[in-house]
Amino acid sequence: MLPEIDGLDVCRELRRTFKVPIIMITARGEEIDRVVGLELGADDYVCKPFSIRELLARIKAVLRRSQLNPESPLAVLTGPSGLRLDPEQREATVGTTHIDLTRLEFDLLYTLLLNINRVMTREKLLEEVWGFEYPGEDRAVDSAIKRLRAALRAADPAADRIEAVRGLGYKMNGDKE
Repeated sequence: MLPEIDGLDVCRELRRTFKVPIIMITARGEEIDRVVGLELGADDYVCKPFSIRELLARIKAVLRRSQLNPESPLAVLTGPSGLRLDPEQREATVGTTHIDLTRLEFDLLYTLLLNINRVMTREKLLEEVWGFEYPGEDRAVDSAIKRLRAALRAADPAADRIEAVRGLGYKMNGDKE
């Protein structure tokens, strides 16, 4: 509904010319409109009315995805006490011991390892791991951390380096160099 050119044409031209993330913000919310917008190259499609919080979360998600190069494999992460995370295979090990993790626990451990030695607030963990649409309380993070710690301790008690930071959240402590 732009004055001189259709938003779909803008999207099509941007996609043809540049490799940039595109989020369409529009009043046209019918399914066919959303499908056409996404098929023409939009990375996300937001219908009015929308909340600023949701829009910011969608922008962050699109930027996160746009930084990934699909042709290069995700790096294997190593953590304290021989902890190893392979995101391509979705496998976690300590030495030769396999750690059985749910999807959520794996993603939580992955996020903590990506941010090793940094405090991650509950809100940030909810955003990164659960996604912005998570309807629950931020105490869901505490429950997931408890299960993750139990899984790590079962493999090797030294592998659990998750520290609670009172009033803020959690951090994964790395090996001291």
